[in-house]
Amino acid sequence: MKFSWGKGIFITYALFFVIILSVVVYMSSIDVNLVTENYYDQELKHQDQIDKVARTNQLSEKMEISVIQNLINLKFPSLFRPYEISGFVQFYRPSDSKQDFSVNIELSDSLEQTISTASIQKGYWRIKVDWSVDEQDYFNEKLVMIN
Repeated sequence: MKFSWGKGIFITYALFFVIILSVVVYMSSIDVNLVTENYYDQELKHQDQIDKVARTNQLSEKMEISVIQNLINLKFPSLFRPYEISGFVQFYRPSDSKQDFSVNIELSDSLEQTISTASIQKGYWRIKVDWSVDEQDYFNEKLVMIN
């Protein structure tokens, strides 16, 4: 059997077509995790977020987020009373958005909230605390490692 230029070109094109088709099928089967589902809505609210962070940075006493053994401790500024503070704590997992969850802020009389890490998967988490006092919004964020 004789190998000709025509057969070589046909085999090259066929092989190229199969490779491109395989790449397209593979890329369409990959799960893509977005930072947020409603990205454009969040982008429109970006200036509000900047204002919250600026207001938080102007406080004389800062909020503290710490991980101690199997607990996450949130300590709010003593400038406020526990019943004045409302909001939520969002746990954001950068590697898997399906594990994200939120917890309402429920403070003790000492302006602290403790959250157990027993049911939280180990790894890096971004803790976002969105809170308000007297219609003034504040925002704190911290990247933590849960062991």
